[in-house]
Amino acid sequence: MVSADRPPDPPAHGHVLLAPGRFPGTLTAAQVARHLAAGLRRARPDVPLVELPVADGGDGTVEAALAAGWGRVEVEVCGPTGRPVTARLAVRDRTALVELAEASGLRRLPGGKPRPLTASSLGTGQLVAHALRLGARRIVLGLGGGACTDGGAGLVQGLGGRLLDALGKDLPPGGAALRSLHALDLRALPDLSGVEVVVAGDSAGPLL
Repeated sequence: MVSADRPPDPPAHGHVLLAPGRFPGTLTAAQVARHLAAGLRRARPDVPLVELPVADGGDGTVEAALAAGWGRVEVEVCGPTGRPVTARLAVRDRTALVELAEASGLRRLPGGKPRPLTASSLGTGQLVAHALRLGARRIVLGLGGGACTDGGAGLVQGLGGRLLDALGKDLPPGGAALRSLHALDLRALPDLSGVEVVVAGDSAGPLL
């Protein structure tokens, strides 16, 4: 769960704490909180409100962290189909929150058309690489809302690794290409010693 470390101290006469999750396919947790707050302020402008959106690793996790006061970083990376997208990550101290849905999510598919065999998590790896260049020593990786089924193969490529077929050629993006995987060349990966990776998610899908 992502939230502020501690809500503000409530006033003596009480307050309302709004801590919603997202409405999948419609609103992020932060958007839900804003709409609830707007309605309550119209009905009871005298009651103090605290907005504290929460998330489970899926779409909107970075937004929930930003609403909780984390710093915002924007990076241009590859979307799930290879088109460039501007994706966000949230940072605080030496921790970076990276969300699969930000770079490689369903909402990044051109026209919303699924590409389950060829969609890649490459952009997510590029986000992780950028977080490491910023000095992050703890990566919180939210895995929900992804458009790809490559098991994190693109993430490895985004970090500098190579996935090779039997002829030594780089595999094309997407999970379907993994049937031709013969070798991994990880010599160009950054130094990950001392870097803690925490997976945030509500499912148990495989991740390389």
